[in-house]
Amino acid sequence: MNDSLKEILSHGIQVLDGAWGTQFQQKGLPLGQSPDLWNLEQPEKVLEVAQSYVKAGSDIIITNTFGCSVLTLKKSGMESKVHELNEAGVRLSKQAAGERVKVFASMGPTGYLLMMGEVTEDEMFESFRLQAEGMKAGGADGIVVETM
Repeated sequence: MNDSLKEILSHGIQVLDGAWGTQFQQKGLPLGQSPDLWNLEQPEKVLEVAQSYVKAGSDIIITNTFGCSVLTLKKSGMESKVHELNEAGVRLSKQAAGERVKVFASMGPTGYLLMMGEVTEDEMFESFRLQAEGMKAGGADGIVVETM
């Protein structure tokens, strides 16, 4: 699937999915635990959430990768799994999507501020680059940059 965004939107209004975090909480995600780790630890639950949005009629679904940058994953000691977590998150959504639904990978903030000197621009760039590589390997149709 190599449709451009212009091509996707040429089919009229596109319906996107909803909140993933609340769905994970209903499936037992403990408060304070990163849902992104479920891509490897509880993949069947991630797949169920993605499938629920496809069944509800979404034209585009996102991925469970909002907090899967190197810098964000450092907080849980999982930064070495950045590629694996992002690739798995995309593949799970792609599995649910089938041929009709597009999958846009979710890229969220790191929790660090450049202007406060918490990280360098190079560290930030590398964190997102590594995340994007995993998303590409999983076959994402696009990337949604969220809350930045």
